[in-house]
Amino acid sequence: MIKGWRRWGYGAIALLLVFGIGIRILHLDRKVYWHDEVFTSLRVAGYLGSAVEADVFTGESLTAADLLTYQRLSPERSWRDTLTALADHPEHTPLYYLLARGWVSLWGSSVAAFRSLSVVFSLLALPCGFLLARTLLGPGLASWLFLGLLAVSPVHVLYGQEAREYSLWVLTIILSSTALLQAVKPGRSWHWVSYSLTLALGFYASLLTGLVALAHGVYLVLTQRSRQWLGYLAAGCGALMLLSPWLGVMLVQWMRLETVTAWTAESRPWDFLAKLWGLHYSAAFVDPGLPLEHPYTYIAPPLIGVLLLLSSMGLLNRQPYAVSAFVLCLTLVPGGILILTDLLRSGQISGTTRYFFPALIGAQLLVAQGLASLLTAPTALSRQVGRVLTIALLVAGGTSCLISAQAYTWWSKGVSYANPFIADYINQAPQPLIMGHSYATALGDAISLSYDLEPDTSWRLTRLPQMPVPSADAETIFLFKPRQDFLEAAAHAYSAAPQAIDTDRVYGLWQLPTPSLPTTP
Repeated sequence: MIKGWRRWGYGAIALLLVFGIGIRILHLDRKVYWHDEVFTSLRVAGYLGSAVEADVFTGESLTAADLLTYQRLSPERSWRDTLTALADHPEHTPLYYLLARGWVSLWGSSVAAFRSLSVVFSLLALPCGFLLARTLLGPGLASWLFLGLLAVSPVHVLYGQEAREYSLWVLTIILSSTALLQAVKPGRSWHWVSYSLTLALGFYASLLTGLVALAHGVYLVLTQRSRQWLGYLAAGCGALMLLSPWLGVMLVQWMRLETVTAWTAESRPWDFLAKLWGLHYSAAFVDPGLPLEHPYTYIAPPLIGVLLLLSSMGLLNRQPYAVSAFVLCLTLVPGGILILTDLLRSGQISGTTRYFFPALIGAQLLVAQGLASLLTAPTALSRQVGRVLTIALLVAGGTSCLISAQAYTWWSKGVSYANPFIADYINQAPQPLIMGHSYATALGDAISLSYDLEPDTSWRLTRLPQMPVPSADAETIFLFKPRQDFLEAAAHAYSAAPQAIDTDRVYGLWQLPTPSLPTTP
């Protein structure tokens, strides 16, 4: 099998890498620029969300192009403004956003320019991921399989095309894990400095790096002597010292931090969250983007779960204890902590796929080792099963990426999921006017929608109880994601009941009958 692998394996991996690189670049600006990405651009450009809301929720006439001015760098907004905007959301550590500020100052503020920085990090994760697998699993087949799985992983490609910090976080998870594995080797004590630095980079990419550090700590307790524990503690303290400037920001902004993270404590049904937990792990290998209640939800995640279980058993039987412990700690500890946190406080943070990246990397290492064991097994049947599973997983991942690349939206786009279809509907209407009101995600929703609207499309945004006054030239009047009190106020103000636009893909859009509506003088 090894000779056969050498004949065709390197060529196959090369093709997978070419595919993985191309699919990360393909249609970079196609998917909706959603609410969270909008706030990336706002902060990078140096705007406070509250200040922008005060500017636009006045009832005055705006266009889609006017709203998009808040998404671009301008000479009036300095790096200090960017830092001020970042401090307003202390839950997001600043490394990615500061790098993005420098990046878009060179390449412009387009959707493709913002997202291309994430592509760079996602591409860097491929060779670094190979180095991690080689350091952990050795120079054999498993390292190459991990590289192939990473190249065509739907979830890595998806977040590698999003203007957020998550592909950078993946890169730092890989770097810090590799540094740790080097540090515990005999005579490599100086690598604890590398570990401390990469862990600090991870914290500056995402505070959830704390989950990675905990997984590393559990691994050390299970496998290493107390001398290594001391190195780990010293490296961790060093990383926290480097993070201390931002910890100071978090302390000063503690009330703000509690406000902007309050959503994580909102209760969700356990059966709903359990479906998402399975989909988190399966998305590392296959993700056709089907609805949550599709039969796929009850088939694919359990199959991936069985594969992970069997791979775990094979890992424990064939690899040294330290290797097995590292992979299983990375796979189980971060995700387990998120799930346990929600079980204890009835929250919903474990329902977010992007927070499971440490666990997904561990799962891919686990499966890569399992496939390698089958492909090099002494029995022909085991090798045949290994070939079928390997091809099936790589084809499933690649096919998922191709399906996603053609889509205008995806499950990861959250509250902005339907915006491309809403915009298409509005763009076909004569002289459209969109009216809206302030709510938690209203600003991000409105700007996200404006990316796909005709630039001269009119907006009127207000705060209740104020109602917008339609302009005289408006022929079609829409209400965008109105709450019930806004619908009732509109019906009372205009003596006409708004009608919901309800199609397979358009929801959250209402239309007002136009005759006899009050207009501006």
